[in-house]
Amino acid sequence: MSSINDSGENEFAYEESNIVGKSEKSTEEEDKKILKSIKKEISEEEDKKE
Repeated sequence: MSSINDSGENEFAYEESNIVGKSEKSTEEEDKKILKSIKKEISEEEDKKE
């Protein structure tokens, strides 16, 4: 159920946008972790070749 606060804004929409913002940040951090692990694997593979 959405409610209108004193300024006339929809509180539910505001909360939803915050949730979306948080999930975008967490996926970005997940991507960084994945890239970091891939880079580590690549460097380990290169070390084995030498």
